[in-house]
Order: sequence, then C-alpha cells, then structure tokens
Amino acid sequence: MREELIEKIEGFYNHRLKIIDNCLSDAARLVFNVRMIGVDLDMKGKTGIIKLDESSGFNSSLIIPEIFEDLSCSFDLLKQGYFKNSKQVLRNTLELLMQLLYNNILISRNEQHTSNWLTRQRGVENIYGIIKILLGKLKLDQRQRIAEIGKFYNLLNAATHSHKNQLNITKTDRIDGFAVHGFEHTEVVNCLLLHAFCFSTIIHFITDFYRSINSDDHLLKEIIVKLEEISSKLSYFNTAIENYKKGDYEKGEGFLIFKKNVVINNIGILYSYRANYTIAYHSRNKVKQSDWKLIDREIDNELIKIS
Repeated sequence: MREELIEKIEGFYNHRLKIIDNCLSDAARLVFNVRMIGVDLDMKGKTGIIKLDESSGFNSSLIIPEIFEDLSCSFDLLKQGYFKNSKQVLRNTLELLMQLLYNNILISRNEQHTSNWLTRQRGVENIYGIIKILLGKLKLDQRQRIAEIGKFYNLLNAATHSHKNQLNITKTDRIDGFAVHGFEHTEVVNCLLLHAFCFSTIIHFITDFYRSINSDDHLLKEIIVKLEEISSKLSYFNTAIENYKKGDYEKGEGFLIFKKNVVINNIGILYSYRANYTIAYHSRNKVKQSDWKLIDREIDNELIKIS
C-alpha cells in the first residue's frame, strides 16, 4: 500500500519534487562554507565581550545546517506520503529560523543571557514572543514575512498535535462510501506548497543574515550566490504560494486552486479550491451535487498540472 502511494506521488509530481530536491542538494553543499564562516566570525568577533560559544558565528554554524537537515527530513517524509509527520518536522525549521534571528538581535545588544536556547534550557524561545520582538526590530519590508511565519507556524501546529483533520490515514486515499476508489491529490499539493513556502522564506532570511556581514571573504560570497540560486529555483512556486495565501491559510484554508473557470454541463463556473477540501464559488453558478464527479475530475486535473 505504501509503495503504491510513493509511486503515485513520484509519478504525478516528479517535476515539482525534483525542483525541491535539487535545492536541498544545493543547500547541503553549503554546510562547509557555513561552518567556516562561523569560525571566521568567532575569530574576528567580540571575544571578551560575549562568550565565544554564544556568538553569531557559533549560532549560525549550528542552526543553519540543522535547518537544512530538517528540511531534507521533512521532504523525505513528504515523498513517502507521511504528510502529518512531514509538517511536524517542517515546524521545527521555522522555530530554528526564528531562534537564529532572535539570537542575532540579543548578541548585538549583548543580552544573550536572556535566551533559553543559548543557556541550554529546554527548547527554543516562544515563537510568538520572538515574532513580537522582531516586528519591532526588523526593517519594514521584513515585517510582513515575519507575520506570515507566525501564521504558517500556527497552521503547522495542527499537525504536531495530531488534529483529526491532519491524520495520515485520512489523507492518502480517496474514499467513496465503503470503498477506496482513487488517489487523493489535495494533501500532496498542500504539503508541497507548505514546504516550498518554508524553504523559500528560510532562504530569504538566511541570505539577509549573510548579507549583513561586512566581509570580503570568498566563502561568504559563495554562500550568498548559491542562496540566490536556490531562491531563483524556488521561485517556480511563487504564484502558487501567493494564491495559497489569498485564502485563510492560518486555518488550513489556503487556496490550492484560485479562481479558475470551468464549464460543467454547458454552464460556466468560477471557483477556487481550498486545502481543507472545500470549494469557494465566485459567481452565482455552482456545481450541482449530481455533477460533483465532474468538478472532482476537473480539480484533480488542475492539481497535477506541471505549471
């Protein structure tokens, strides 16, 4: 059963999977540079003012490779059809990203002792508390992205706490009455878009983190160039992500399909399809219950399109 599911995911979504897989491979190849730049920051930094193992270099050397590891783990789970588990791990990447940004602010203000993560206490900081602080400290153009992280994090919490609507057992097969009669595309696309959003947001902030370092180090330049290349590849998902955010995505109602025209029995219908398996109609015309299989087929066709 699991093998059949994996084959279907690979068969229908091979192109999109390859884009993310290539980006993850590029990110993995950056780990050496990330660690070496971390050492360089420690050597040139503020030793004597702050503890060496609580510097920006030390934190980035730990957190950024861990983010890449978690992204890779989440993606492997996605490809295996473990959607709930993929989102559970994906949630970790947002926590680590926020911790990186938060630590950087604390260190710049010589307040690293206030961080639970830095003082080896349990877990990362409260992400909503970090967001509140960052909204008051970051540039205006970054604030919207930070606010979005909070909403996506809230969405991913539902998977972490195994909400009944997030269970794998309800996401892998399409069930009609008592019989399984097809493959469910909705959760695959939903999980792919969540992964693409988190990945692209993470790359944006890590790039910004390295650009803020005043150095001509060739390793640093290589990191920035490669991060920009990854961002360019992930831009493939930009339109789909923007459409997703036009729905109430924090509540799991992001749009997987946004404002598409379809003709059902000679009647034109303008509709959108949400990640919670519901349809929003944007005109008076709606699909009759007797024609549900026709719109169901149309939705599947839209979800599996390459572009």
